[in-house]
Amino acid sequence: MIDVPNEDREDQGALPRETRSVLRDIYAPPADPGYWEALEARILARVRRDGARVWWMHFPDWMRAGLAAAAAAIILVGLIWFQDRRSAQRMAEERLLQPLIDEVPVLVETMADEPKRARDATLRYVISR
Repeated sequence: MIDVPNEDREDQGALPRETRSVLRDIYAPPADPGYWEALEARILARVRRDGARVWWMHFPDWMRAGLAAAAAAIILVGLIWFQDRRSAQRMAEERLLQPLIDEVPVLVETMADEPKRARDATLRYVISR
């Protein structure tokens, strides 16, 4: 592998030297030691102030959406339960009524020119009941 000097590395996708220097200055930690003490004091004050809140109070904007989702879930479960109950009732009715339907005699329509057969079919029907 060929050793590339630092100046040539800038051409390989690294930031220019001036940009890196400016970014180091921007993101450098503060030199004042009082900054860190003030930051710690602000964080602890916020924790003490918000620490007494109930956990769900941290999500006030989410409560309305959560209640809406819970209501939608309850309605959906109710609809599914109702539909399942209707289909179960329909299946029970079919099971109860199917033997009765199978036993109902079917009258065969006779032709008008055969009155004797029609009379016999009617007589057989009446006698069977």
